[in-house]
Amino acid sequence: MPEAAKGKARVSIQNVLFATDLSHASAPPIPYVLGLAQVYKAKIFVVHVKTGEWDKHQEQESDRLKEYLKGTPHEFLVISGGPTALTERGDTATTLLGLVGTKGIDLMVVGTHGRSGLGRVLVGSVAETIVREAPCPVMTVGPRMVANPDWSLKIKEILYATDMTPSSDA
Repeated sequence: MPEAAKGKARVSIQNVLFATDLSHASAPPIPYVLGLAQVYKAKIFVVHVKTGEWDKHQEQESDRLKEYLKGTPHEFLVISGGPTALTERGDTATTLLGLVGTKGIDLMVVGTHGRSGLGRVLVGSVAETIVREAPCPVMTVGPRMVANPDWSLKIKEILYATDMTPSSDA
């Protein structure tokens, strides 16, 4: 069993990557990102992978995020991504995953849209790709999550899904 699983190692979070598409799904994770940054005295990297022209809503959401982050160590990054809907998922996930090493990311936080069925198949899931391929822990926050900032500071239970194989030790 890994040392961390035996309770002998402490979790250290210095850099948190908050991936945002500047949509409604971006709002629920914000209190949790801020709460974790406060508890761990971590820097937040807010990252938006731009895949087209900015609209008024995205500009407003960007301004709102910057306002929330005042007083918290952070860096706001807007990175150009792929030009077509078919490449957005790959380019966005690849871009975000590439930042893990270059920025020393200890935790990634992503909001999910909550799509299922045909909508998910047609659109794909950046969050799912990140969860599968990230070399660091990933926290996902769904669209129906109640934005209660106190909750993130009082986590008492974590669901750990495992198939009990040696590769699940990581």
